[in-house]
Amino acid sequence: MSTKLESETFAGKTFQSWKDQAAKAGLVLRAPDGINPGGFPENIWSQIRLFRRNIAITKDHKKIITNMSRQLVTIKDEKGRPTKKEFLTYQGYWSGKTYKGEEYQANFEIGKYMKPKIVHNGNIRYDPKTGDPIGNEKTLSGQEIVYEIEVPKSKTERKRLVDEIIGDNNFPEQIHYYYEW
Repeated sequence: MSTKLESETFAGKTFQSWKDQAAKAGLVLRAPDGINPGGFPENIWSQIRLFRRNIAITKDHKKIITNMSRQLVTIKDEKGRPTKKEFLTYQGYWSGKTYKGEEYQANFEIGKYMKPKIVHNGNIRYDPKTGDPIGNEKTLSGQEIVYEIEVPKSKTERKRLVDEIIGDNNFPEQIHYYYEW
């Protein structure tokens, strides 16, 4: 990852999770080049490139939050039973100015990311002479959403969490709040 700013975002964490899962499966992913998909999702790769470009050409970055949402998510506990928990995600943009004074923005989403699943490669071929597999026995297929910011049960702790995320650069009355079921 190139920056701390990038490593917090949906695209940055999704990108890193694809790299980690590919390493676990013994795969090597390349950047998509328009002809060959390369392995990384095209939309994530495009978001990463745009984010890196905008952050590289600007300075004095400000994190502007436009939307926050609380989501009720069903996850499995240690025993495999489904339980419902509330998670927080928020969207906005990093704003900065170039050396010419032009303002650029890089969108972000924080609080969740996509993690690919490692599955058995159903299209694997075998060497007819030795019976050994040609290529990798595992591949990446499908994705799951991983939520990161669990909302505390206590009202005061929830308020403290939201205030901490909003910080000094934002106006709370300009943020759109959502509660999704």
